[in-house]
Amino acid sequence: MSDLIDLTSRLLDDGFVICTEKTGGQFTVLLRRTRAEGRRVFRGTGANFPDALVDAAEEAAFTTAA
Repeated sequence: MSDLIDLTSRLLDDGFVICTEKTGGQFTVLLRRTRAEGRRVFRGTGANFPDALVDAAEEAAFTTAA
């Protein structure tokens, strides 16, 4: 649980807005951040909220590192 709180805190500190939706047994998390070069949205899915959040955070980290 502490890891989830740390990840959520880092994302919020980095200026992300976290949106989540549950459809059936699937969670979708969108991380949104508006930047000078344009709006960025990263999407993650999973069987639960933590998995979906980690998936979206990994996509954001991979995209911003490239």
